[in-house]
Amino acid sequence: MAKKKIKYAKTDGLENSDFAVSKVRITTMVDKDILDWLKREAKKSDGKYQTILNNILRQAKGTNPDRLADLESRLEELEKKIS
Repeated sequence: MAKKKIKYAKTDGLENSDFAVSKVRITTMVDKDILDWLKREAKKSDGKYQTILNNILRQAKGTNPDRLADLESRLEELEKKIS
């Protein structure tokens, strides 16, 4: 059986900075009731409990992307109203 040649696509100059922040695998201990709650919330939204946990941590840190997008949108609306 002949081996197929692999074709490598050009990257068009993409660099590491063009990709989202990578995830890091960790092991941590959380209370069972917290994990159960995270999993229930994830099931309601067809998401993953890890994403919910990340969003909670980002909110606590003050860098929640959803919150930042909301604030930017509200700021644009205010700028339109005063100009």
